[in-house]
Amino acid sequence: MVVQHNLQAMNANRMLNVTTGQQAKSTEKLSSGYRINRAADDAAGLTISEKMRKQIRGLDQASTNAQDGVSAVQTAEGALTEVHSMLQRMNELAVQSANGTNAQSDRQAIQDEIDQLATEIDRVSETTKFNEIYLLKGDTKTASKANFMKSTYVMGKDLFAKGGKTKLSADQLKEELAKGNRVYTVAEANAGDQTDANIAEAGKDYVYATKLYDAKGKEVSAEQIADSKNADGSTATNYYVNEKGAVANAIAITAADAKAKNIQPFDVNGELSFNLHVGADSAADNKIAVKIESMSAAGIGVNPVSVIQIWLKRWLTTARTTFLHRQVSLCLHRLISLLRECFLCYSNLCKIVQKRSSQFCGLLLLSYCCSFFNSSIDRPVAREIFSKDSRLSSNR
Repeated sequence: MVVQHNLQAMNANRMLNVTTGQQAKSTEKLSSGYRINRAADDAAGLTISEKMRKQIRGLDQASTNAQDGVSAVQTAEGALTEVHSMLQRMNELAVQSANGTNAQSDRQAIQDEIDQLATEIDRVSETTKFNEIYLLKGDTKTASKANFMKSTYVMGKDLFAKGGKTKLSADQLKEELAKGNRVYTVAEANAGDQTDANIAEAGKDYVYATKLYDAKGKEVSAEQIADSKNADGSTATNYYVNEKGAVANAIAITAADAKAKNIQPFDVNGELSFNLHVGADSAADNKIAVKIESMSAAGIGVNPVSVIQIWLKRWLTTARTTFLHRQVSLCLHRLISLLRECFLCYSNLCKIVQKRSSQFCGLLLLSYCCSFFNSSIDRPVAREIFSKDSRLSSNR
């Protein structure tokens, strides 16, 4: 029996199939730009490349999150800029009202404008929002206390009105001085007890205090006075009205009296708190916490406010705006860090999963960078990042 065959043709056909398969794989790599398109090409390499892809996409989203955080903080900053303008106007009106040439009707007109400005501050606080999140009115589900310094007279010893037998309170001392009356360091128990030698001296026997200091001469805040704390956080017994602290003949006030007489508390909403996730994974250390206290008129200490006794706390709003500036700066620095990390991961990914000419790889990476920077930061920053990373510069 003779078996008909053509081994040469069969071998040629087998080699053709092998060549066709290799050509298909090469075409697939050229068209996709990847050396590894499936696990059969390189299982270990595919695992590494997919991990890097996850990091790249996570960093892309993290940069978007950081930009959203910057936008939210800038929205709050813009509203606070308007509040600053209104507080500056209230300060101008308070100074204007203190002028002796104003009649009572003039002061009432000034008071009416101040009341309207306080109402507008409340409106800004109630309506400022970003993506349906109210930024400046705090957390309506919680309550808090906003404490502010209240300027008042502090007496180093008991003081008495002319002919008086009972010691004066801080408000009574203020009334006596406003009337131009003399006050004495001794009571008029008997006729002639109060002499010129017993007249109270300003700065020695009493002081109009706008700030308080601890025993070391460190200024204490309203919150520290409310908690009876020194500037370093230790428990306070007395506060002082001079910068030298507990020195000889210093006028002192007990911590309890300071809390009762020198602090003006307001009931406000609790602080608003939210986190910005700015990392490639869900780790807790990849979050930036943003906290914004209530910025209503009561929250910044101008409600109620009178042109006769005005407690403008413009410094507090300035401090909170500074905090927002720092949050913006922190978000921007984190964004730049994310961009550099993203480009580094993308560069490593190109080395592993791509097998192309250096010119084509450089053009692809440059195109990716340009498209990324168009939605993130400007090109000068991109050039700075490229110049600082030699591994990226070698592929340009």
